[in-house]
Amino acid sequence: MDLETKAMQQLPNLGVMVLAAFKIYPELLESRSKGSSETLISPRTLVEAMSLPPRGVAAGIDHLHANRLVHVRQHPTLNTASDAVNEYDVRGPLAGHGEPTN
Repeated sequence: MDLETKAMQQLPNLGVMVLAAFKIYPELLESRSKGSSETLISPRTLVEAMSLPPRGVAAGIDHLHANRLVHVRQHPTLNTASDAVNEYDVRGPLAGHGEPTN
């Protein structure tokens, strides 16, 4: 069983929060560059891509962070007044390599 499947199965069932996490996590995995664990994406982009309300995206990200699947920080130079850009360090196999990150 791969790392992300095992980690997602161990998440406690908290209803909508877990559903949001299940929708967001694969999107973050896919948005990474090949061989990298990091991706830059705005919360607004996740809201639009996932068809979730902003609170749902925030709850899903919080849930992934609390379970150590994602580390989040605001990007220091790409943020604007109208749209924040977060840098996500996504835990899971590296795209195309199948090697887990620590």
